[in-house]
Amino acid sequence: MAAELEERIRLAYEARASMHADPGLEAYRLFHGYGEGGPGLLIDRYGDVVLIENRGAEARDVAIASRVLQRLDEFSCIVLKERGQDPRALLGTLPSERTVVRENGLSYWVETWAPRNPGLYLDARPARDWLQSNSHGRRVLNLYSYAGSLGVASIAGGARSVIHVDTQKRALARCQENHRLNDQRTDARDLERVDAVKMLRKAATSGRRFSGIIVDPPPPGVGAGDVATPISLAPYLANVAEPGAWILCFFHHDPRSWDELEAVMGNSLDRPYEPIWRGRSGPDFPESTAERDLRLSALLLP
Repeated sequence: MAAELEERIRLAYEARASMHADPGLEAYRLFHGYGEGGPGLLIDRYGDVVLIENRGAEARDVAIASRVLQRLDEFSCIVLKERGQDPRALLGTLPSERTVVRENGLSYWVETWAPRNPGLYLDARPARDWLQSNSHGRRVLNLYSYAGSLGVASIAGGARSVIHVDTQKRALARCQENHRLNDQRTDARDLERVDAVKMLRKAATSGRRFSGIIVDPPPPGVGAGDVATPISLAPYLANVAEPGAWILCFFHHDPRSWDELEAVMGNSLDRPYEPIWRGRSGPDFPESTAERDLRLSALLLP
């Protein structure tokens, strides 16, 4: 078993050779256990720091992963995160300060020691790439903004403005910090600490309209309260999307087909729509089943 897991991690590492060689890509998944033969074991790279997340793997599997990684590359630190425990270092010293990683010409702050996500969702990289190519001249609304990487990508793509919406004060502060890191102007008016539905209702009443809307609610099991989805939010989105707007939807762990998801989304919008782009999490996130994949759909509202 040990030799088998070692081989799977080695093969996954070698399959990402083009990513290792890209000086502009410093954050990506090294091993996606769900699709690469190590259920419960996730390994992410942030510069020269590696983050191992144990979601039910055996302790011996974590030890194997740490040992193999040290043979494959030179890392300054290997951090382990396990449910119910504080992050700890398996190699080097646990980072005490946040660091910067690069992706597609942009920079983002990450906190590899943070109990939850370090500040950059790696599976959303294709969405950030799409936003850099499709945001020019648009007024973008970024719902469930978290640390704001999607808004940063939108501004880099020429968006006229981005409004970040999140209920967490710390998340909105990180949005502003990531904009500043990339020399992008932003101020308090671009950060709205409010529930997404409340914001959308108020915007509809006041006549605020947007030409780009990003809908990336937390996946099921993340966070508290009711689980929002692009489909459940669609009636509110329709009221604030101006003609010609696109809506970028993140569909997490939904068993329905892509066609069905887009059709149900369109029916819930109750407006004409045209699918203009589909994307998945990147090649560093191979899934064992399609239902686990993050699926991305951009719909244009004429």
